Amino acid sequence: MNNDRFVAIATDYESLISQVAAIQGNDYAKFEQSIYNEVAKTPFITGRILDVGCGDGATSFRFIEAGCNVSGIDLNPEMISAYNQRFAGKTKAEFGDATDMANFALGEISVIITGAAIHNIPVTERVNFWKEVLRLAPKMIVMAEKVVDPDPVKHQAYYDKEVWAIKEVFGHMNNLPVQCQEWLDHYVYDERERLEFAEVQEALGEMYDLEVVYEMGMFKTIRGLKK
Repeated sequence: MNNDRFVAIATDYESLISQVAAIQGNDYAKFEQSIYNEVAKTPFITGRILDVGCGDGATSFRFIEAGCNVSGIDLNPEMISAYNQRFAGKTKAEFGDATDMANFALGEISVIITGAAIHNIPVTERVNFWKEVLRLAPKMIVMAEKVVDPDPVKHQAYYDKEVWAIKEVFGHMNNLPVQCQEWLDHYVYDERERLEFAEVQEALGEMYDLEVVYEMGMFKTIRGLKK
């Protein structure tokens, strides 16, 4: 994924994405909250939690406010900086690759969480993320991701509405034409490298019981509990 757009929006990322959701009648905060809600139901909330592709901290926020032990990794320097400014003194994010989490060992992580991150990995490289999850063997994984709807008509309707919302928010409401085009180009990329629930099931199904627990337009929250 091209990181250039984050130079301009890293410190306002959550606000802009929330606007994209809101003009479609969706609530991005509830989407992020769905991750915390699933983990909070379990005793694993007290273990170490790793936010993969942590961005500016939208996914980590609720866990940190609840006093959880959270660490973040991300590939984007602007996002890491925004995360660390947001949570200064509470936790920190570090540079890290979701497809090679060699800094973490089996048993070290109780829960992996991700918010709109894994679908950005090319499909040929995502296999390495799944392998890393299996190697680390967390008790739980919760992914709030852009996941293709099994109904192609519904998926296309969600896609068209999302593209319209991006144009409105980035192009018209906030006058960010370069970032707008970056997002639109990336949505074309997402369609080519699309993430499907079947892929998650094939990759993790032997070790985890998987279920879609929340849906918001193009996005779905998938919960995996270790068998």
